[in-house]
Amino acid sequence: MFQNKYAQKVERKLTKFIPKRTQTIKGEEAIVSFSFDDFPTSAMSDAGPILAEFGMTASYYLAGGLMGKKNDDMPICDKELVRKTSDAGHEIGCHTYGHLSCQAASLEELQNDLSRNEEIIKNITNIVPSSFAYPFGKVSFSSRTLIGQRFSVARGIHEGLNSGKTDLLNLKANAIYSNVFSKEKYIALLQQAKKEGGWLIFYTHDVTARPGKFGCTPEEFQTVVNLVAEAGVRVLPVKHAAGYFAFQK
Repeated sequence: MFQNKYAQKVERKLTKFIPKRTQTIKGEEAIVSFSFDDFPTSAMSDAGPILAEFGMTASYYLAGGLMGKKNDDMPICDKELVRKTSDAGHEIGCHTYGHLSCQAASLEELQNDLSRNEEIIKNITNIVPSSFAYPFGKVSFSSRTLIGQRFSVARGIHEGLNSGKTDLLNLKANAIYSNVFSKEKYIALLQQAKKEGGWLIFYTHDVTARPGKFGCTPEEFQTVVNLVAEAGVRVLPVKHAAGYFAFQK
């Protein structure tokens, strides 16, 4: 078991340095994307109005099997909230249906799970999802290949800015978590993004007064949104940002 976990950790690191689908990210302007994993109810009820204040839209990565339930003590969205979120112009992206790890599940299991989740999203929103986020940030070489056959882009959890030669199937993203919150870090990333014409992706889970380990408070989320607005950086959901950079070639 220890060796398996160690081997998986090594593989995840290697996927960072051995890209699968590369594109040079260099835009005429920087782009920011906000994203929420698992789609907790608070990601729309509490974070949604903060984004709407500035006319921003985000990406919500849905695990269909969690809808209407709790995950890590977070109430997860229901179908009606998914529909309202999509109608408001936000992207409903794909997680795995059962919140499976893409590194632990077999390819057959992952394929079936993804098909089930995509069908749910399509039935609710009438839109086929085109971007994916790896649950737990866990990715293997084989699962990344499978994801690439189904989605245009996929977001991981390696920190940093997407700039220069970038793996579209393992996009870098930066956590907005209370336990690692750093206004100075976010300011530095925004400055770098503007300088390089890069793509800066943020992610979190719940946005509540008492967030879990993988969430933040509304005040913290508001701080990051304010920084982006003050920097004058355009905000696009992940799938739209990917389209923007595709036309910058």
